[in-house]
Amino acid sequence: MRETEHTSILTNAVLNNTVRHSAPFFAQPKTKQLRVKTRLVSALKKKNFNRDSALQELRENGGQVDLYFKKCGILKKKYLPVRRSNIRIERMESLRELGFAFIEHCDYSVDSAHLFEIAYAPETLAKMIGQHHFYPPTLKYPNGRSAYDCVLNALYDYEASGQIVVVRQFDEKAGINKASRLFLAPKFFEMLGVNRAEMLNLLRELKRVKGLQGKVSASNAYHEKQFTRRRSNDRVADVQRSDIKKILRNIRADIMTGLVTPAPQVAEKVKPGRLADYDTKGVPEAQLTNAQTLGRFKSSMAPAAYHLEKMKVDMLELSFDDAQKRLIESLRPLLQ
Repeated sequence: MRETEHTSILTNAVLNNTVRHSAPFFAQPKTKQLRVKTRLVSALKKKNFNRDSALQELRENGGQVDLYFKKCGILKKKYLPVRRSNIRIERMESLRELGFAFIEHCDYSVDSAHLFEIAYAPETLAKMIGQHHFYPPTLKYPNGRSAYDCVLNALYDYEASGQIVVVRQFDEKAGINKASRLFLAPKFFEMLGVNRAEMLNLLRELKRVKGLQGKVSASNAYHEKQFTRRRSNDRVADVQRSDIKKILRNIRADIMTGLVTPAPQVAEKVKPGRLADYDTKGVPEAQLTNAQTLGRFKSSMAPAAYHLEKMKVDMLELSFDDAQKRLIESLRPLLQ
């Protein structure tokens, strides 16, 4: 069935004089599939991407994708522009075939360290769907160059719409990007028409079948081996950052319990010396920090100058922390 569809796509392209160098196609395995995979594959075959609410919102409003942190600490981002609502046929084919690869190589075991992790990097997925091209070596690229822009753009759409999570990392020593790690988000199944309750039943059925077949221990050993291998591999992106671990925990919690821990509200870090450090209007004296107390003191320069001159000799012999404490203790009567 899938081979017939692929042949018809190529035939129509030839008739319309729009031959593509790498038409996407993912070959489904001939072996018997798990019920969770067959359910998702059948839903993806019927899916109309022009009615995908997440993709439509992305194309109407634009979006952004967090790539990686540079050496200086700046987060490099990729901004996706506003586009027309109708998706081009070429992009739709890439999204569909990439979705088939996601479903086939996704980890559905609830006992694994990371639920819904895809076992391959984007470059390998591009080879699977036939959209990977290798350019021969040149003066600029002595080792050749791999190109799979169609797959990367489809991944950006999936990620910016919240349907997948991509963990990237840049190796500063080697000067190259590490292999990315991909995870399916609950919104991916929601856009296929598979709600949380149905997905949870499919995962429970998969675990029950493994238990009846006596494959639970072998499956756990396999996932432990894969977890150890990826964690010790320097060429694979690390998922041990606190923000990434929070996202992965929410993916499991959303499917298993329907409860998602809200992201913590991170306060803006203000550098010492800025006015925001000393904005203590209306704050009780007992709740002030040392820096805020010093800031309130600096607002009245006359007593400050007097006490600084008086304590200058003694404070030179003390450490910075002890001098700061002594100065605050001597100035508290003036601030009350």
